[in-house]
Amino acid sequence: MIHRLYLAIATCIALAATTAASQGLVSGFMQGEGRTTIALTYSTESFSEYWVGQQPTTNSGLGTITTQSASLFVASGITSFADVLVALPYASATSSAGYWETISSIQDVSAAIRLRALSLDVEGTTVDIMGSTGISAPVVNYVNNAPVTIGHGATSIDGRITIQAKHQSGVFAMVQSGYVHRNPVTIDWGRDVNVPHLVETVGRIGFASERFYADYVVHNVVAQSGTTIGPGVPFPTNSQSLVRLGGTVAWNQPWIDHLTIIGGAATIVDGSNVGRATRLTFGLAYGLPSWGGLSL
Repeated sequence: MIHRLYLAIATCIALAATTAASQGLVSGFMQGEGRTTIALTYSTESFSEYWVGQQPTTNSGLGTITTQSASLFVASGITSFADVLVALPYASATSSAGYWETISSIQDVSAAIRLRALSLDVEGTTVDIMGSTGISAPVVNYVNNAPVTIGHGATSIDGRITIQAKHQSGVFAMVQSGYVHRNPVTIDWGRDVNVPHLVETVGRIGFASERFYADYVVHNVVAQSGTTIGPGVPFPTNSQSLVRLGGTVAWNQPWIDHLTIIGGAATIVDGSNVGRATRLTFGLAYGLPSWGGLSL
């Protein structure tokens, strides 16, 4: 039952569509052979201040931009060392000023596979080394070249290495690093533009038991190229980098078996060409009966 909790937590720290990052799919805890978790989360994120390059600014013609999303998340342990993860969000973005159209649509479907390459037990601490690869792609052709949008509309492929140490007391620490390759997109001007690739690093410390989970997360995104917000500059080409701090708590309540209640918050404290956004997430996760897995 404990493993069913951990992967549900990952949904709470899934990033906003404006960052187009998928690190939330992959945490440091394996599902377990034949174990499947489904989760449904709701997130709301808003900002009125944003960085043009690295200069903070506001715009009365935009006001406050708010993005809301509902996400379905499924994770399943194919074997004891391999997991498959899928997420599908529906998002809506709107502004409090100006005449910007509200964008509401199914967003980008994401899928990943995670493999545990090595697991060591050292004096009451388990150290796991994992590799993962994932893909994210838009489901519909939503507007991507606007300040009020739900994403870049780019297909991306990523690879990540995750190292996690968990003490028998429940205290754990994780570090993850990966590279996100993003394909060019077509904008409303009728031409293709490049979307910057990303290097992502995530650090997480926390406590996990059978009933309770809490963590603190530092998330860093560094764009590998790109432009600065300005007149005539396509929004998908902008170099979006950020530092995000946040945390998640989850409670495997005692009244309904295998049902977990999740809550999380995160805020961007520094960045380039992104909003100074604060995000709140709430959700439920449920552990399905084991289907056995593939005994390899």
